[in-house]
Amino acid sequence: MADQEEQNKEEQSKQDGDQTPSPEAEAADDLSQEDPPEENGVAAASEEGADVVAEQAAVREDVLEAEEESRNIRKERVGTVVSDKMEKTVVVRIERSQKHPMYKKYLTRSARKMTHDENDEAGEGDTVRIMETRPISKRKRWRLVEILERAA
Repeated sequence: MADQEEQNKEEQSKQDGDQTPSPEAEAADDLSQEDPPEENGVAAASEEGADVVAEQAAVREDVLEAEEESRNIRKERVGTVVSDKMEKTVVVRIERSQKHPMYKKYLTRSARKMTHDENDEAGEGDTVRIMETRPISKRKRWRLVEILERAA
């Protein structure tokens, strides 16, 4: 039924003088205008392959850059050495101010961090900068970056 309608339309268009080609004629024209399949297929495949490889390389570079940036961004805190009685370890107290939700008064909160001090340089009372790192022992996850101020 659909084929008969298409044929009727083609006949009417021929009679009316329209130059609109049928879908079959358009497909035949498209095939005749293209390059031979062996040349076109090989060239297109190689160009597409090169494009894909270039895109994948760009994506890999972006991922590597993002990993490097995220790896280098680590928490750093400044605190005071509370204890240096252990070997290669100091305990650092980090203080921060926090506003009370109801009374709006600032409260001082502190956290004690076990910190790795490779050269046993820091002494009690020193102000130091510490950085988050991989677990070194059961409770040590921070390492000493620098001593900002020595105790008097």
